[in-house]
Amino acid sequence: MNKRIDLLLATRNRPTEVGLLLQSLRTQIYQDYDIFLLDDASTTPITNYYFIVYLLNRLKCEGHKVYIKRNNVSNGISRMRNQMVKWACEESSNDLICRVDDDVLVEPDFLERLVTGIEEGYDLMSGITPPLAQEMWKRNTTHVKPLISKCEMDDKGNLLKIGDDCGYGYLQDEIIASDHFRSSALYKKSIHTKNNIYYFDGLTKCGFREEEFFSFQIICAGLRIGVDTQAIVYHFLTPSGGDKRSNYAELAKLNHESLIKYTKKLFDKHGNFLKKYEEMIINEKKE
Repeated sequence: MNKRIDLLLATRNRPTEVGLLLQSLRTQIYQDYDIFLLDDASTTPITNYYFIVYLLNRLKCEGHKVYIKRNNVSNGISRMRNQMVKWACEESSNDLICRVDDDVLVEPDFLERLVTGIEEGYDLMSGITPPLAQEMWKRNTTHVKPLISKCEMDDKGNLLKIGDDCGYGYLQDEIIASDHFRSSALYKKSIHTKNNIYYFDGLTKCGFREEEFFSFQIICAGLRIGVDTQAIVYHFLTPSGGDKRSNYAELAKLNHESLIKYTKKLFDKHGNFLKKYEEMIINEKKE
């Protein structure tokens, strides 16, 4: 497998955050990546900011290919993600994709840790996002095994709970299986090219719950999701609330209702896929 990464960064009206993110990418231990930057109809084009252009030029000089596009009309988060995926599949032969949010900083070993998870057999890897706006406390990973961030559904296909363990700090340094990821993630491009799995375009533009839609498809395809408890992403805004629309809560509610209906459809087709996935992980741990 070619372990060079297509790093997908879509942004809208966050030039300062993008500049900080690009600098944190420059300091990554793992430097085998190229950058796809999509400006989703920012009021001021992202390339009008000198410090952004400077950082992109530095990245080019440091051996990274840099691709830039701009939408004249905003597509919304899920469509924007699919647009970037298709763009990367057309332009690049790299086998890995890393989808990063535009309002994050990543620690220097972030990419290196996630690549290690892929090498160990996971198809998608994510890290954790500490809650910066509240007191930090750490968890012992022995209390969350065999799955981290666990979702639950009943025997009729009703989604009862969406776990959020990826938002905590952990005492141990290890990779744990998960049934959905949180925030930025690294995964095999074959999830798109071979399994034909994409983000759900039917969501509202706020994109709330698009990660669960994506994750549930991955599980139903027989693939594995992992979380490295020391691969850390810092969000400037909350991971689920970075949208600045005044009616965000209403849009998020609509998206959550869409997830409930979608999960029921997957249940009708695959049975209790979350329970089957958990049982598979438990059996693997026993072995």
